[in-house]
Amino acid sequence: MHPPIERVNRFPVEWDKEVYRGECGYLPHPRPRAAYAALINELDEYVGRVLAALDRLGISDKTLVIFSSDNGTTLPHAGSDHFHVGGVDAEFFHSTAGLRGWKGSVYEGGIRVPTIVRLPGRIPAGTVNDTPSYFADWFPTLCEAAGFTIPEDLDGDSLWPLLVGQGTFQRRKPLVWVFPESGGQVAVRMGDWKVVRRNLKARQPGEWELYDLATDPGETKNLAKEHPQIIQQAKEVLRQETAENPVFPLDLKLDS
Repeated sequence: MHPPIERVNRFPVEWDKEVYRGECGYLPHPRPRAAYAALINELDEYVGRVLAALDRLGISDKTLVIFSSDNGTTLPHAGSDHFHVGGVDAEFFHSTAGLRGWKGSVYEGGIRVPTIVRLPGRIPAGTVNDTPSYFADWFPTLCEAAGFTIPEDLDGDSLWPLLVGQGTFQRRKPLVWVFPESGGQVAVRMGDWKVVRRNLKARQPGEWELYDLATDPGETKNLAKEHPQIIQQAKEVLRQETAENPVFPLDLKLDS
């Protein structure tokens, strides 16, 4: 993380009490917190330049702009008790807003990210929608936005009615994440219920976990024992919605 020094100097010297020496990967930096903030600031300015160019060319009302992240903030590293990968101080920036987990996790801190969408004249400015979605939804959304026929048998659903405030949005299938990394993990979201299982590659896989995200977005209280029927529903979803993947193999161990 090496933004131009003039950008780093925009942020308080008092932020950085410690030098980052590269112990968690990437390059060292004398002011890691300021450097991280400067990079985000720089990205924000670049996005602003793109939007300004669309305005200047008079095509903003014909251009759908979607800005999102692919995962939560970078994960901890064994090289430090507070720096994460690359020297990020996620606790200082409150990067997950109290959510559990980081990048590489199927807990909310690893997969819940903000998305910003702009299309003047069609998408009302300043509106907020908390309907959960995932990247599988964007292909059918773009099809509908462009006036194309949405192909059948897609995993995702078009978010276009939500974006433009017209019609109703009805999700056809639960949201499913199958992640063979970090020991093997799965997650299924059905309404406000979220089912998680970790360490699927271990000799003794983790237990099934269940959280009510409406009352417990930080995933602190495992309700699996109180609602075994929800776990069974999630297993059935995984049986129906997943297939063997020879490139990224993962035994979901649905019989246990």
